[in-house]
Amino acid sequence: MRTLTTTLTLLGLLTACTGDSVTPDGSDDTDVVSTDPTCDPPSATTCDNPYASLRGTVRLGADAPEGSRQGRLLILLAHEWLGQGAVGGVPHIGADLGEVDLDAGPIDFELDMCAGGSMWSEENCSYQLIAVIDTNGNQTSSNMVPDAGELAGRIASLDVSCHAETECLDLVIDCAGPDCVRFEDKTTACACDPDSCNSEYVTCR
Repeated sequence: MRTLTTTLTLLGLLTACTGDSVTPDGSDDTDVVSTDPTCDPPSATTCDNPYASLRGTVRLGADAPEGSRQGRLLILLAHEWLGQGAVGGVPHIGADLGEVDLDAGPIDFELDMCAGGSMWSEENCSYQLIAVIDTNGNQTSSNMVPDAGELAGRIASLDVSCHAETECLDLVIDCAGPDCVRFEDKTTACACDPDSCNSEYVTCR
């Protein structure tokens, strides 16, 4: 098996906008804000498959704990079935979105899964997608564990298939500290899906 090299991609910083909302009775209510993200069409991917594009927004949850909303925003797509759950999983592809202020609103992101080598879920099972607000500059693509008090969020059990587009992702910052990204390592092997995607790297059995 070839060695997996983590690629860290620097993306532009985009601010999501929301318009006026309408209440169920049809009246205008600008205090009601939709949390359903909307995404632009996917950019070109390194494997020429648009389904490798993971798009979405990072936002503060309504019940986000106390902690700095300002800092360096890092996003990481990590493998859930290759161990290293204590550091958030084996890294696949990430992005450094630079200094942000989530109090100002959601931040858009896009990751090209194939930029880290094509590893579709059909041959590599699920991922978790992590976001961390790094306030002291010590997070890296190989260790995304937030320090005590640093805010983070994740989407667990995320499948990235060559056969279907991933929905526009709503990545919510709603947690603080190391346990936000950690998980128990799997005790069984990833099982191959018979509907193969011919991934460049294969870890299933």
